[in-house]
Amino acid sequence: MSILGSIRKNSWLLLVAIGMALLAFVISPDTLSKFNMNDANLVGEINGQKISVREFNEAVNNANLKSQGRLPARNIQNTAWNDIVQQTLFEQQSQELGIETTSDNKQYWDTVEQLLGQRADQFKQNGVFNVGLFQSQENLARQQGNSQAISFFELIKSEAKKAVVQNNYVGMIQQGVFTTDKDLEFEYDNSRSTANIEYVYVPYASFPGANDVKISDDEITSYIKEHPKKFDREDTRDLQYVVLDVKASAKDKAALKAELTKYINDFTEENPATGVEEPVTGLKNTTDNESFVQNYSEGQYTEGLVFDTDNFDKKVLDFAKTATLNDVYGPYETGDVMAISKLIAKKNVSDSINISHILVSYKGAAVNLPTVTLTKEQAKAKADSLLAVVKVNPASFGEVASKSSDFDQSRLQKGNLGWFRHNDVLGQSPEFREYVLNNGTGSIGLVEAPEGFQIIKIDQKKAPKVGYQFANVIRAVEPSKETTDSVFNLSRKIAESFNGQDVATVDKNAGEFKVNLTAQNNLAQFKAEPTDFVSLANSGNSEAIEQITRWAFNDDTAMKTAEAFDLTNGNYVVAYLVNKNGKGLMNASQARSEVEPILKNQAIAKQIVAKIGGAKDLTAVATATGQEVKTANSVNFTNPVIAGVGREDVVAGLAFGQEIGTVSAPVEGKNGVFVVKTLSVNKGPENEQSKNNLKNQLKQRNAYQVLSSVTEALKEKASIEDLRVDNPSFNN
Repeated sequence: MSILGSIRKNSWLLLVAIGMALLAFVISPDTLSKFNMNDANLVGEINGQKISVREFNEAVNNANLKSQGRLPARNIQNTAWNDIVQQTLFEQQSQELGIETTSDNKQYWDTVEQLLGQRADQFKQNGVFNVGLFQSQENLARQQGNSQAISFFELIKSEAKKAVVQNNYVGMIQQGVFTTDKDLEFEYDNSRSTANIEYVYVPYASFPGANDVKISDDEITSYIKEHPKKFDREDTRDLQYVVLDVKASAKDKAALKAELTKYINDFTEENPATGVEEPVTGLKNTTDNESFVQNYSEGQYTEGLVFDTDNFDKKVLDFAKTATLNDVYGPYETGDVMAISKLIAKKNVSDSINISHILVSYKGAAVNLPTVTLTKEQAKAKADSLLAVVKVNPASFGEVASKSSDFDQSRLQKGNLGWFRHNDVLGQSPEFREYVLNNGTGSIGLVEAPEGFQIIKIDQKKAPKVGYQFANVIRAVEPSKETTDSVFNLSRKIAESFNGQDVATVDKNAGEFKVNLTAQNNLAQFKAEPTDFVSLANSGNSEAIEQITRWAFNDDTAMKTAEAFDLTNGNYVVAYLVNKNGKGLMNASQARSEVEPILKNQAIAKQIVAKIGGAKDLTAVATATGQEVKTANSVNFTNPVIAGVGREDVVAGLAFGQEIGTVSAPVEGKNGVFVVKTLSVNKGPENEQSKNNLKNQLKQRNAYQVLSSVTEALKEKASIEDLRVDNPSFNN
């Protein structure tokens, strides 16, 4: 690869996270047309403003980029829809109030620069962010069809537009929300004040008779009706599922190990053309390592070296330190592969090299730069002239590069390309590689490369260290067809045993198959919660989340039915639909797991208070409840953690809210009932810097609260039609 192509490629890697999966799910108008929508290009309306499939896809792509591809598709879609709703509402309000929302002014480009962070340096000239350079790099990415770079530019521009609208609209509201001096003093006093207390703590969990407390469905229903907003929910599903990971068996691994062992020494194998067994020189004895690796390995042959500090199997490195050339290590298993490694070279080289260069290109060179007008002969003459200048005065290299290099990245960095690993250098053009590897620190020379003439300066080479070159024969550790078929058949048997059965029978059958059932309750179709399908996400089977969700919300899927899902990663998941929960308030059964602990603690608290009776001092309270009088020093109002108990806000409230020496009445805390006596309250010394820091924190907190509150208020007032919810087949 040429140096220019490599650096240009790496510059995009600075912009986009390495290995990030781009959009895994987009929606086409053809797909939506199957749902008989009034407009197949719509996914929703917000106060009458239509939201198109294109807008939604762009938002999904941006949300995926921001999450670096780590979230399941349904979470990404949910985030994208919420982003669209918030941005649209803010824009509508801004337009109504006459607030500027243009995306091509100084505020917008300042925001772009701010979002870029350190990466903005790539678009600066003379230390100033250059809009034209940003736009030219975006155009170049589009010309090259660099999808990752294009997505990055779109994300930055979209986020900048959102930020400008948010800052202008929400910022106007925030002007009326500020922290008064009195508020600051109150918060500051609380943050630096501590209280020393004595208390009696009666835990709910260990109170005699706690396990006998039973909560009825009627009690739970009453609580739900008292807190309707908390328990109002979308149409949801209750599920159970089993994950069947298909992994190589011990038999599979033994067969692979035997095959790799065979390759170490000379062996015979059948010629596919003649059907005759023929001799083959093994890895240890072959003189053509590259061909052997190409024929028998799933990995590529490389001239690269491995150093002690590299992420490479340490057992192989330890072997290499004492081995002689052509010795073979293995077979050994590392990660998801099994390998044999032949030591073919030990070299003393610098593993890191800092390089600068000046590119003088010409018309017809391998890279087409629109600003280049020189012929090849003129470029050579110019390069010779510049070489003479920097040879005489090496300190001028940066200045010359800034004025004369045809490559943007090096020109903007005064010629410096940064640090290259030894193996990175091996991937460059032969001319570049030859010069860098065979010259020392301070060397300056001229080479001709495909993209033009390069003046190369070696700024620094780190001290040489030993690097090892291996010929590796690598094979993935994979399950055999026999193993895969076995798990496939098991998934079908499990699904068949679940079908039409009640929950108790499903639990029993799962036990007989020796598999673990995982519950997924209150699953909403589009409102993804962090607790949804945690075990699937953690086990690398996120793909099943989309499949199971579509199946569970399909009108044809009946309760108490099961389905086996085949994943592209080779694994299987069996899902069982327990219940379909209609839209509205939860019933007692559905809310029990959340409400029962609350009501049990309240019931136990009444028993504890009755047990305390008329006790007026801590010793009497302790005697009545079988507890001890304990001391807690330096209780802080803003962080009310009681040692051995946890966070208890109510205790801090009593400690600071009652007179010194007063014994409180029994109060219900988070973990138990408390009776508290305040011994003393102490204010720490005043510190102006701490006070200013707190003021800034309060300002940030208020800003966040305004953003959240305004967003929720606009949503409540708005007419928002989410057509995804109206069409359960949306993800089909």
